[in-house]
Amino acid sequence: MTPLEITWTWTDAPTDPDERTATRAELELRIGADPLTLVEDTAGGYRRTVTRSLYPLAEWIARNWWTLVADARPGSCLPQLRKTFAPSIGVTRNPWRVRSDRHAVRAGVGQEHYPDLLIVTEDELTRLNWQRDAEFADATGERFLSSGESLVDSEALAATLSGLVDAVIERLADRGVRSGLPGLWAGVRDADPERAALCRATAWLGLDPHTAEPEVAGTIRSVYERMDKQLAVDFLNAIRPNLVETGLDWVDEARSVAAGVATVAGSESARLADLREHLSTAKPMESGPPHLRGFDLAKHVRAWARLADTEPFDPGFLVRYRTLPMPDPGVVAYVSQAGAAPTVVATRHMPDVSYRFLQARALWHILTEDDDEFLITATHTGRQHAARAFSLELIAPARGIAEHLGSPNELISSEDLSAISMHYVTGDIVVEHQLDNQVLSEGF
Repeated sequence: MTPLEITWTWTDAPTDPDERTATRAELELRIGADPLTLVEDTAGGYRRTVTRSLYPLAEWIARNWWTLVADARPGSCLPQLRKTFAPSIGVTRNPWRVRSDRHAVRAGVGQEHYPDLLIVTEDELTRLNWQRDAEFADATGERFLSSGESLVDSEALAATLSGLVDAVIERLADRGVRSGLPGLWAGVRDADPERAALCRATAWLGLDPHTAEPEVAGTIRSVYERMDKQLAVDFLNAIRPNLVETGLDWVDEARSVAAGVATVAGSESARLADLREHLSTAKPMESGPPHLRGFDLAKHVRAWARLADTEPFDPGFLVRYRTLPMPDPGVVAYVSQAGAAPTVVATRHMPDVSYRFLQARALWHILTEDDDEFLITATHTGRQHAARAFSLELIAPARGIAEHLGSPNELISSEDLSAISMHYVTGDIVVEHQLDNQVLSEGF
């Protein structure tokens, strides 16, 4: 996996510099051969590096560290984060602007003209998304030309960002410049395990540990008192902060609903035991990007079911479901695999095709995790990504979709999508995802 590289060469500082002038440097950001700092100037010149002060970037990293390493909530909302740069939206929707400042480099560095780069963690991987400029910046007479998106290893990215902060602090010390950055960064680097865990959990809630209300700590503790660790992590990553107590009560009710359903005898457990035995010898992928692990496991499950790629799969013969309404859409369902059969308890009523997708997501957790209970959420963490990918490939295999299409001479129409969706008994969006991410991109 290609990492983000940040390289710089310090420029000469004036005799009595401040934080910004002491840390000016020729800067390049790149991922492999793709330079994020490729710019054009108004004279028609092109460069891969820009001259910028690194202090605002280092301060932004230090101030938003816990958000950058833990807040996965904006994974499906990147366009919204970028739109809040517009002053009219930022004023009328201030919470959007606050979230944008914590994930968007350009929003957080003030007057310095940095690339339009968004950083959003997805657990073991982090998504970087950057867009080119349409116009030249007044302050620099430059515009960034590169656009793209990449997933990078989260630990490697954290090491790169922390290395930049350390280098800026060292530069300030060498130039005799006093600032608040060393103290701010020490609060992050020297946090004891309990403090670090609290900051991370606060970021899971989508809050800033530096500004969160004091009672948030008590709220987080109450979650861990009522849930095992992994369930608590999923819950905190998904629930709205003002609905934590409502969500906790809902989980208790969902447990009761699932327990009642699981008392009814059925053949689901026997089928799952047979499936697990098959997978123990089939050896599906255990490492690699989450979506590839999900796709691979789905292929093995369909092989166990002796289904061709063109045939539909109904997960209902392995997983039961019920509905118990709850107002927070971030928590999609509770799943229990205790008792006679695994049971999904959804937070809202859905069409049958959506229930099938939800049951398939639950099946991924059931087959890959040992916990008796877990949550399906809207969050873009690695586990949830893998479960979505598994469900897509299980319900509507990419090769099967390609076979149904044949070799079309025309563009794929909405009628084509609907016909395939009806065949697989799923929603159009499932087939569309498979088309965009596999069938068309990989040339089946």
